[in-house]
Amino acid sequence: SFLEGRIYNLEQQLRYATLINEEERQNDVVTLGSSIVVQEDGSPEPENYKLVGSAEASPMQGKISNESPLGKVLLGKRVGEQAIVQAPDGDIVFTILEIH
Repeated sequence: SFLEGRIYNLEQQLRYATLINEEERQNDVVTLGSSIVVQEDGSPEPENYKLVGSAEASPMQGKISNESPLGKVLLGKRVGEQAIVQAPDGDIVFTILEIH
């Protein structure tokens, strides 16, 4: 039954999958598939992320989901803009440095 459930999940993912053409994607605004360099306020080093769908997300590899708190606030932003993530300990402010 575990394998049947896994097969069903994979079929659903394939049924609703959408291909993203890297050549047609805009590089001036954060969209699904964008590689983004951000700097958290108070942090000395910038961070690199790739915005992906939830099935591909792997924070340890720098791939964040468009459904994550950071992913949601980055969508639609441009270089120089700030993205504010509301966290239990207070707001975390990220500035977008680059979009690829």
